[in-house]
Amino acid sequence: MTLTALEGEEIINACIRSAVGWTGLISGANTLKQVGVKDDEGINALVDEIVTNASVGVPSKEHEIKPDSLDLGTGTTVAAAQNQVIENAFVP
Repeated sequence: MTLTALEGEEIINACIRSAVGWTGLISGANTLKQVGVKDDEGINALVDEIVTNASVGVPSKEHEIKPDSLDLGTGTTVAAAQNQVIENAFVP
């Protein structure tokens, strides 16, 4: 069972907020840098939230994801990050 687009969006948005404290609007067209994920430290924090956060990350949807399946950078769009989550999350 794959995650839905809505679940992917919820995960990415909540994990961005949790990882870097972003409080503004998040659009799929934004780059991660535009929503506060400004450097490798922010990317690592975001990946950690996506992979391990049982409240808002992939585990919150009863799925798992391998950290090395995510190829995120500050220039990655929010929509592309969401797609990576959807494509790589799996039911354990």
